[in-house]
Amino acid sequence: MLDRNRLDYFFGFSAQAIFDAKVKGIPNKYQFYNIEEIDMYMSMHTHCSKTPFGKKVMSEVNKILTQDLLMAHLATVERWYGQNKNYRKVFIDYVINQNPNKLVTNPEY
Repeated sequence: MLDRNRLDYFFGFSAQAIFDAKVKGIPNKYQFYNIEEIDMYMSMHTHCSKTPFGKKVMSEVNKILTQDLLMAHLATVERWYGQNKNYRKVFIDYVINQNPNKLVTNPEY
């Protein structure tokens, strides 16, 4: 719709346009502006039942979710979105070091 002059604005993340421009050589025709809430983060969790099977699954998941894997994930996010010092700091503090962080909300389900 942008190419047809039929779109004034839309909400979205910059990752796709940045990735396409860098990797595929497609021109980035978009201008992105951060909204005020962009510096707030929401914690996400995965749960299993407290059955023997659920405990076994979580044990295997914990073997996979190593610090190296999480840092590789961070590198991928930074490749898509560009480097953001605040996101990196929060990610390392909250995800890697598992410290509470005032920028991360923990919604109750």
